[in-house]
Amino acid sequence: MKLSAILSVAVLAVIGMSNIGRAEQQIIIQNQTIEQEIIEANKILASEAFSRRILIRVPGEGPAIIGLPEATPGQVINYIKSRNPMPSLNCSVEELVHTYYDEAQSEGIRPDVAISQAILETGFFGYGGDVVAEQNNYCGLGTTGNGVKGAWFTTPREGIRAHIQHLLAYSTERLPSKPIVDPRYELVRNIPSIFAKSTTLYSLNGKWAVPGINYGQKIEKILHEMKSWPSE
Repeated sequence: MKLSAILSVAVLAVIGMSNIGRAEQQIIIQNQTIEQEIIEANKILASEAFSRRILIRVPGEGPAIIGLPEATPGQVINYIKSRNPMPSLNCSVEELVHTYYDEAQSEGIRPDVAISQAILETGFFGYGGDVVAEQNNYCGLGTTGNGVKGAWFTTPREGIRAHIQHLLAYSTERLPSKPIVDPRYELVRNIPSIFAKSTTLYSLNGKWAVPGINYGQKIEKILHEMKSWPSE
């Protein structure tokens, strides 16, 4: 079902219930918005440019990867600093966060979701695993364990852009709007079982990380904490 059709049905329902009280109208409309409609709408959003203007959570599948952020840059900055006062970064926390918002929103990806994933992958930018801070690799691109460090990027912005483009490859068939810097973007596009199959956090389980048990749920937990953090 097209998103426009879903919205049209809702509008017609409101018109047909003009003689019903406002509170009752709202209850009826909410009841008519069933889970399948939300899922179908999310599939459309994952493949069309206007998706960046709308935020949808799919029941049972977690937060959408594409959409508007729920956390503000101020909340994200304070959250990171509170959990790791001395992160290993090649820029300030403020620059990192604002660059994530800039790069993610230009592609329709939720910046708060992307940063939550980066926090999980880097241990609040403390690292300690195979990847080191000098790589500007915030999402474990090319890292397979056993000392394999994965991709290196010359600047934080380049590393952030690669992260966003990799999420784009997992969540939609739409090409990046900027030159591709993700060294594994084409690899993902050539794997039908992965390419454009993960529109929500839970659907990253077993795909982005292997075995990846509850991988998306771990990102969601960070996101939930972040959204509750004060912005000042």
